[in-house]
Amino acid sequence: MRFILENASSFQECWFFFLTLLGATITQVLSFNIGTIGATPFLQMWFKQKSDNWYARSNCILLILVGTVLSFIILEPNSAKTSMFAGLTWCGTLQSLGQTIKINNHD
Repeated sequence: MRFILENASSFQECWFFFLTLLGATITQVLSFNIGTIGATPFLQMWFKQKSDNWYARSNCILLILVGTVLSFIILEPNSAKTSMFAGLTWCGTLQSLGQTIKINNHD
């Protein structure tokens, strides 16, 4: 019990990180319906001749991890609600940046 009380803030930080990761995962799953491209052009540039499934899976994992880490570092969530919304917003922001870059390249 003493160990838990002494390390309560570490457990709380891990919980907040998990909730941020969960928020980023929810955003990524919801983006499948609207067809965002995310980091797929970047992955196609660096990793040639991979299958479409590989690009989709790598894009999903990359955006979730980058969105989680960026939101956790930049926003420093200090409650469950802010952790969840930090993950939701930053993963969505990264997806919209990828969509904007792709649209601008076609103009």
